[in-house]
Amino acid sequence: MYFEVPDSIGPAGSVQFLHLESEDHRVIVQVLARIIRTSSISDIVTGESVGLAMEFMPASSEGRTGLERLVRHVVELGLRHESHIDHRFDVDVSGVHHGDRTSLQHLSVKKLTLETDWRANVGDSMLLQIRSPHAGAQSVPLQGQVTSVDPAEDGYRVEVRITGLSEVEETVPQIAIPAEKRDKEVSMFTDLITHPVEDFHLPAPQHLSGLLSRIKLPTILGLMEMERMSGELRFNAYEKSELVLYVCAGKPVDMIDVSDNSKAPRDLLSQLMGWNEGEFHFVVEEIDREDRLGTSMTSLILDLARAEDEATQDIDINISESADFF
Repeated sequence: MYFEVPDSIGPAGSVQFLHLESEDHRVIVQVLARIIRTSSISDIVTGESVGLAMEFMPASSEGRTGLERLVRHVVELGLRHESHIDHRFDVDVSGVHHGDRTSLQHLSVKKLTLETDWRANVGDSMLLQIRSPHAGAQSVPLQGQVTSVDPAEDGYRVEVRITGLSEVEETVPQIAIPAEKRDKEVSMFTDLITHPVEDFHLPAPQHLSGLLSRIKLPTILGLMEMERMSGELRFNAYEKSELVLYVCAGKPVDMIDVSDNSKAPRDLLSQLMGWNEGEFHFVVEEIDREDRLGTSMTSLILDLARAEDEATQDIDINISESADFF
């Protein structure tokens, strides 16, 4: 996704926590995203700004589902406002006499444009099957009526008003389409032009970085497990020793304090949970180390969260016991 912001929020490779909201405020998603490219933009009206190309990095299956729901909802909003889709979908035509070539040029919920090597007549009714070229995408069956026919370079340009789904039994074109039926059409169009996130893969990131004040440790660890990453996750903070967590295919295997090799990995992780400030840097590389943690990332996150809750409760108890009452 591309954003334009007034000031830089970090270099390429840095991870940010985004709060995304649809235009009608009905769908809200919070998701991690990695900056993959930045650019400087000069505008005579708005002045200097920064362009950001960002890759979404949901840290859980729930985050991925929420992101899919947002994308789908935004597409549906566009379709309801008569947005045109300029992708070259495949189309089959029946119900009228036609020639060998029919291609779909423009598509929206209310109308479409065909280029043909055969002449249609204004008023003709036709049945259309719209298919996405993407594997696994479903088709949308429609019925329509020709509203205009004009000469084109290699034949004819045919405008067709969509009168409904082809499963509708009425032969008379519908002038007013009920709201529930229109919702179904919008949903079918959305199915046509959106595809599961799993069908699209960017190259694995080679470097990630960010601020612990913005992205908490459990979120970072969840991302490592979700993406099955391997490499060194380094943590730095002012007046603190550098800590390194080694991750292999999303599983934590070891952790060290670069200035003190005597500390146990779990003690270091507990120590890290108390860091509210600092930076993290992740570099992708092969990891070949003894597994000194012996746990999955999910179990580790739960253990750390439990330990933090217990520590918080202990602090509350100590404060209560030391308080003077009058």
